[in-house]
Amino acid sequence: MASNNFIDLHVHPSLKASLCRTTVGVTSWDEIRLDEKGLLGKILKGFEDVLRSQANLTQLKQGNVRIAVVALHGVELAFAERIIFSTLVPLASDLDSGLLQSVASGSVTYFDMLNRDANRLVADTQDHTKVHLVTSFKDISEITDDNVLILVPAVEGSHSFKNFRFDTSKIGTKHPQQNLKLEDENLSATDIKNIVNNFKTFREQYHPFYMTLTHLSRQPACAHAYGVRVRLQNKSNLLVLGKDKSFKPAGFALTDFGKAMIDASYTLDSKNKYTLIDVKHMSLVSRLQFYEYRKEKGYSNIPIIASHMGVTGISCKAIPVRWISANKHHTIDLNTISYHAGCKKIGYNGCTFNPWTINLFDEEIEHILDSNGMIGVSLDKRIVGAGAVYYEFFSDREYDYLRPYLTTHYDLSEYVPVPDERDPQPEEAPEPTQEQLIAADGTVEEDFPQVKNELPGIHPHIQFVANNILHIVKVGIQYFEKNGNPNNINAWNKIGIGSDLDGLIDPVYIKDNTSIDVTYYPLLEQQLITVLDYFISLDNSMNYKFDGKTTEQHVRQIMYDNAFNFLSENF
Repeated sequence: MASNNFIDLHVHPSLKASLCRTTVGVTSWDEIRLDEKGLLGKILKGFEDVLRSQANLTQLKQGNVRIAVVALHGVELAFAERIIFSTLVPLASDLDSGLLQSVASGSVTYFDMLNRDANRLVADTQDHTKVHLVTSFKDISEITDDNVLILVPAVEGSHSFKNFRFDTSKIGTKHPQQNLKLEDENLSATDIKNIVNNFKTFREQYHPFYMTLTHLSRQPACAHAYGVRVRLQNKSNLLVLGKDKSFKPAGFALTDFGKAMIDASYTLDSKNKYTLIDVKHMSLVSRLQFYEYRKEKGYSNIPIIASHMGVTGISCKAIPVRWISANKHHTIDLNTISYHAGCKKIGYNGCTFNPWTINLFDEEIEHILDSNGMIGVSLDKRIVGAGAVYYEFFSDREYDYLRPYLTTHYDLSEYVPVPDERDPQPEEAPEPTQEQLIAADGTVEEDFPQVKNELPGIHPHIQFVANNILHIVKVGIQYFEKNGNPNNINAWNKIGIGSDLDGLIDPVYIKDNTSIDVTYYPLLEQQLITVLDYFISLDNSMNYKFDGKTTEQHVRQIMYDNAFNFLSENF
C-alpha cells in the first residue's frame, strides 16, 4: 500500500451538506463555509473554522485519504433550537433554518435526520470510479484501485434511531421550577423495542462499523459527558453553546435502553460481524459501568473503540479539582453539579492535557488495550488540551459515585494551574438574543497554548496532539510491564487518527492562521514524526521503541496501518 495513504476513524463529510437547503444543490463534494464578509460573518467570528468544510469528499481525495469512517448522525434538539444555528448561521450560509426548526418542533425526528444524512452520502457516492460506500471489509479488499475513496459507515448517537419525540406537554412537569427539557427519561419497553428494531433495520442496510451510545446532549441511553462550550471570538465573549441545560449531563450511567442497544450491537449481524460500541461522549460513570457490563455479559472478547478521543493524562481514582458545587438544589441547575478542574496535568515539553471527563483516563486506556481495541486521537484543539479549560458539569445522580475519585490534594509540580474564572454571565442567564449577538461586534485575539520549546515550522497545537499519542503509548508500556502481556498487545499498534473533522469542531492549527483539514494529512504525518522523536528524546525513563521500529514507522502505522488492520479484523 502506498505510504502516502491515510485512514481517518471519524469524520462527517456528509453532515453539513445534509443540513443545507435542498434548493441550493449542495453535495458532500462541495465546499461549505460561513460568509465572512457580511455583518453576521463578523459577529460570528470564531465559527469560521468550525463551519467551513474540513473533510468533504473532495478534500478527502485531495488529502490522499484512502479510507474514511463516516459518522452518520441525527442532529439533536439541543443544537437545532439554539438561535446560533436555527437563525443566525443560516443567514450567513446555506444551512436550512426550516429543517432545524422542524427538528426543534418534533415534526422531523432523529431517525429522519439520520436517514437524511445517510441518503445524502448514498446520493453522492454513486460514481464508483471515485468513491465507494462499503458494508464490510470484504468490499474493501475487492477494491483494487488506490484512487477510489472508501467510506465506512458508523453512527454517532443511539438517539439517532428514535422515530418519535418526547411529549413536549410534559416539559418541566417533573421539575416545574426549572422547566427542564429531559428527553425520554423513562422509555417504555415498547419504545425500546421500536428503537432497537430501527437500529436493526438500519444495520442490515448499512452495517455500521461502530456506534456511540450518546452525544453532546441529554439522551436516553446513558448520562453523557459535558463537552460543549463555545464563545464568540469578539468583544462580547458571549457563551453561545454549552450554557443551556440540555447540554449538561443528567441521569445515572447506563439505562435499560442503553443496555438494550449494547446487546443489539453485540449480536452478530447477517455478515457475522458486531457493531462495536464507541465510548466517546459517555459520562465517566457510564463508561466505568460499561466496562463492568461487558464482563457480566461475556462481551470482553469484543474490542472497544474510542474513535475520536483525547486523554486526561491522569488516573480516574484521583481527579484534581479546585471546587465542587455540590448543592443539589442550587439555582444554577437542579440536575447537574459543577466542578472546576483546578489544574491540567503536564505532559511532554510542557504540553498539558484537557482534564475534562469526556477524555480517557489511564485505567480506560488499559481497558481498551486489554480488549484489543482502538483509540482514534481527535484533532479538536479543545479535546487534545490546546485550548482554554473551564469548569465542567456532571449529573448530580452520579456525584455520590464519583465523590471518592475527586481530590483537592495533588502535587503542583506535576500540574499547571487553571485560572478560576467564572462566566461573565450567570449560568442561569437565558440564551443570548439575536439583538445581543448583532450588537456584539469587535474582535478578540485567541491565546495560543505555551510549550517549553517551540519546534521550527511546527505549530504548538501539533505538540498537543503528539502529547496525547505518546501518553497512550506510555500507559500501555507501564501497564503490560506490570501485569504481563499474554496477547502480545503493542500500544503503538492501537492508535489511529479520529479527527472528528466536519463535526462542528474547532480544529487544531497546522500552521499559523491555518486550521487543519484532511488535505494537510501528509504535512501532519511529517510533523508528528518530528515532534514524537523530540518528545521521546526528553524521557529516558522507558524504552518507547521497544519493538525495534523507528518513529517514522510508528507514525505511518498511526496514520494508516493500525486502522486498516483493525478494520480487517472487525468490519
